[in-house]
Amino acid sequence: MEKKIEIITTYFYPVYSGLEVNVFNTYSHLAKRGWDIVVHTTTGTHTQPDVLPSKSKVKGMRVFRTSFRKYSFISLTSGLNINEEKLICLHGVDILPNYFIYLQVILLKLLGAKRPKLVFTPHGIFDLGFSGVTSPKIWLKNLVDHSLGSFLINRSVSAVRAVSDWEKNHLVKNGINPDLIKVINNGLESEAFMNTRKKSSLKIRRTVKKLGTYFLQLGRIDEIKNQKTAIQALKLLPDNFNLALVGQDHNQQYKKELLRLVKKLKLENRVHFLGVIKGIDKYYLMRNALCMVHMSKLEGFCNVVHEALSQGLPCIVSDNTALTELIKNNTNGFTVDSEDYKKVAQKILFINNKSNKKRITKMKNTNIVKVKGHSWKNTALKVEQLYLSIIK
Repeated sequence: MEKKIEIITTYFYPVYSGLEVNVFNTYSHLAKRGWDIVVHTTTGTHTQPDVLPSKSKVKGMRVFRTSFRKYSFISLTSGLNINEEKLICLHGVDILPNYFIYLQVILLKLLGAKRPKLVFTPHGIFDLGFSGVTSPKIWLKNLVDHSLGSFLINRSVSAVRAVSDWEKNHLVKNGINPDLIKVINNGLESEAFMNTRKKSSLKIRRTVKKLGTYFLQLGRIDEIKNQKTAIQALKLLPDNFNLALVGQDHNQQYKKELLRLVKKLKLENRVHFLGVIKGIDKYYLMRNALCMVHMSKLEGFCNVVHEALSQGLPCIVSDNTALTELIKNNTNGFTVDSEDYKKVAQKILFINNKSNKKRITKMKNTNIVKVKGHSWKNTALKVEQLYLSIIK
């Protein structure tokens, strides 16, 4: 079988949330290693439909985009040939719009065909029941994923890539065959290991200077990411403390709720929505923060906390899902209930207390050592080994 991969993912670069970061970095490295990479995705972003070109080439990867309406029938409308000898890699896609792909592969297997090979990477999307966010749509998704989804996945895929041990355990609990699952953690961008002071922009250096003493939370503005708790914690801290919130406005209604909360707590001059910050500037912002607070309700892995560790940043995170794999309470950070803003404030003050400097310095050094060698290149090599074992 030739080294060809066709990827199906709802969003792709320049969209750059957790899932898209994984796909972009993993497959751009595989493209460098001679794999023929084709991406099938939509013309939309998280906030705008149909704004991206239908065809492009990014880092050696050919990208074909279609409207959201046609994407629901992507196996029929994108030119995806199920009968070719290749890998088809599904990333975080819902079961229902793509069930036809699973059914086609099952049928081909029943007929004795050995192609194509299907790989599924859920990126936490299979786990939304843990988020604490309830809606009829999420309830229906969980019902479908954990019944029809598990049935189709077990009978069609050659492998399931989990990004954490927590995600693997949750997949098994909900019916996925454990023999199919391979855990490969996410990597880190090359900027994580660069000298941020020398390479950062003048703009971000001015921003950091203006912020003074600050903690931060990175991630899209969304109810699942739960920036609310960090804002509430800020109210309990001295007036010279600030909060930097970095990420795309993914959920406009939730953003409005946060702004109302900021106004109610009279924190307009202390909560700073900085939007999207990428590359070396993002790491400079992390390195100069007091700590990171990440009270997310669901993480299949959590790229931003992983990135923060590379800068030696103490992290206060929710005591749920995969976050507890990255942060061990009282060892390299602190874990608390996602709604306990009082405890978050207490931990921030603990980190800031000069009498605890020796312990916090040890945490910082532990974090840097913990992620040493966690590059996207190394992650891509592990993914390549998995793929080669499937197509041999």
